[in-house]
Amino acid sequence: MVCRDRRNRAVPQRRLELLSHVPAAMRRAGGALLCRPNLRSRLRPLSSDLPVVARALALASGHTWRLIGVAEAATWVLRLGAHMRLGEASGEVGEDGAIVFMPYNLSADSAEAILGQLPPGVSVGWPVEDWSLRPVRWGRIWRHAAGRHVLYELPLPPYDNPVWDRAKLWTSVEPIYRQAMAEGGLVVHGALIDCGGVGAILAAPGGTGKTTCARRAPSHWRALADDEALVVRDREGRYWAHPFPNWSHCVEVNDDLSWDVEEHVSVGGIFFLEQAEEDRVIPLPSASAAVLLNATSLADWGPLSWLWLPPQEEQAVKRDVFRSVCQVADEVPGFRLRFSLTGPFWQEVERVLPKVDSGP
Repeated sequence: MVCRDRRNRAVPQRRLELLSHVPAAMRRAGGALLCRPNLRSRLRPLSSDLPVVARALALASGHTWRLIGVAEAATWVLRLGAHMRLGEASGEVGEDGAIVFMPYNLSADSAEAILGQLPPGVSVGWPVEDWSLRPVRWGRIWRHAAGRHVLYELPLPPYDNPVWDRAKLWTSVEPIYRQAMAEGGLVVHGALIDCGGVGAILAAPGGTGKTTCARRAPSHWRALADDEALVVRDREGRYWAHPFPNWSHCVEVNDDLSWDVEEHVSVGGIFFLEQAEEDRVIPLPSASAAVLLNATSLADWGPLSWLWLPPQEEQAVKRDVFRSVCQVADEVPGFRLRFSLTGPFWQEVERVLPKVDSGP
């Protein structure tokens, strides 16, 4: 029996094998993507003279990531680099983490085959064993067991689907989130504001008012991020926060939005927002802060379903989140911030933050 697509064309056996790994519900919703005829042009080795674009992300933890785009995927890295204000990467990858984006190539059935197709110098010294494959609705993600090398196959050109577009943006940096978490860090669903080099994370579910609070803060405060902050732990055990993009706004509001992701501030406190009639800060025991922080962190890991993780692996990620949450809550002060719609809530924040210059 020959399987045919919507235009009555025969579907190659290799594509059927890939679809067999996709859950039935996902297959009905998005499996047609794997059979699009314009993917035929991807079934070829990548030439050494194809364009390669590399952007570098240096984190306060002391680690650096390379985002590398090969061939048509170079435009994707240019887009990521613009949203994150990243500069060009120079030199060999070395010990840096690296995420290589490349066109979806259905002719390659192993990470070793894909590594062999990359232009010279892109994957020098990379291991060829211990890779795992994660098919996603719009491509494939190959991850090495050590967590610092990722191959991300994307279908190009992109398709006009806002949900998938946001998913591709989030999953493009998910290895960075996961590695930071393995080192005691955390990604938090919250705004990041800074006063005198000390950061306050305003954590809350969507619609609670974190973006409004970040915009209302006076001029001696800086709003660095309105939706997402990556907390990293350096080698001395200090915590720093990086602003990360609001991926939904990049897709739904303005594709020209950008954040200075390499900028970082020390984490002076995490404030869990609650609307009230008057402004007030209430210190929280570390256990109470951990419960609230776990909820806000998992909100940023909500798109785990995009990765099609098996239940046991998804539970493992959630356990890792909780382990990092408990560690952060033990070392970073947590507060409940009750804020009014018009009051100077920032004065309450300044009262408990260390070494804050209140400005004029």
